[in-house]
Amino acid sequence: MLLAEVSDNQDGGPGLRNIFSTFDRSFAYLFIFGADGRIQRCYTQLISYN
Repeated sequence: MLLAEVSDNQDGGPGLRNIFSTFDRSFAYLFIFGADGRIQRCYTQLISYN
């Protein structure tokens, strides 16, 4: 499994990481791999920080 969260980070810019401000949004992706290393399932969720 691989869990990743991707944010647009509008307030922080490219130099700041792991900083979320009010009303930021991000996407969480969950990838489930099979024994052969290929993705078998992918789940996506929108996360709103408000």
